[in-house]
Amino acid sequence: MLVMKSTYAATAALLLLLSCQSTTTQQAPAKKDSVIGVVNPTPAVSEPGTPPLADSVIKCELRKGAILLMNTTYVDTVSYLAFDDNGDDFSFEVTRNNDTAYLICNECRDIALERGDQVRVEWQMNTYVPAGDDSYSYAVPFLKKYQLVKEGKTSQLKKKVKLQLLASASEKNITSYLTDMVHHTVWNYLANTNDATVKQALQNSGTEMEYTITRENDKEDYPYTITISTAGTAATVKELYFDYNNHFILLEKDDSGGFVHAQ
Repeated sequence: MLVMKSTYAATAALLLLLSCQSTTTQQAPAKKDSVIGVVNPTPAVSEPGTPPLADSVIKCELRKGAILLMNTTYVDTVSYLAFDDNGDDFSFEVTRNNDTAYLICNECRDIALERGDQVRVEWQMNTYVPAGDDSYSYAVPFLKKYQLVKEGKTSQLKKKVKLQLLASASEKNITSYLTDMVHHTVWNYLANTNDATVKQALQNSGTEMEYTITRENDKEDYPYTITISTAGTAATVKELYFDYNNHFILLEKDDSGGFVHAQ
């Protein structure tokens, strides 16, 4: 379902806590995390502002299966996904081996990275106290330093192709926050698509692409329509769809009229 900005911020904060947490050796039955698809036992709880309990087992998706130490620097090469500065804490989001991790980085500003860039990160598991609730504290990952290792396909494409959003902000329920998410996702689609028509349109260096965002259905759970074209032409290169709750990919319709991941 398409949701308001505040709901998305709350969801992002929850994901941050669930991606990497401390767990006690005596735990309640494990529960499945529907967002990242892994089993996360009940988190250990300590007094506000103190490290997790001495018998806690510290784990994180960046080092799946490993038992980690608090306040110890780990170094990994990961794939950059996104940076979310919309919640109480800023989240530097990365993937490794199909798992997603959310690293707190409240000092981060103006992240000059694109989705798919390979990045070297230095991070630590430290105590986190959620804003507005100091009755609990958790072990979560904090980003200490990052460095670009290798540009991904999106960064490479942006050097040869231009992409602009045609005026859509006046459309109902289309905000600047939404258009920013769509813009990153359209770039990622163009850089990674297998669609022959789209790849043909992107062949020439200096190509200028345009797209619009519209709503063809007022139902709250209906995706936005993304229409991609070559600048200066009326011909549509590709019509796709954007779901606010699945904003890292674009969708297309299958033969039955349902929505599937656009390849």
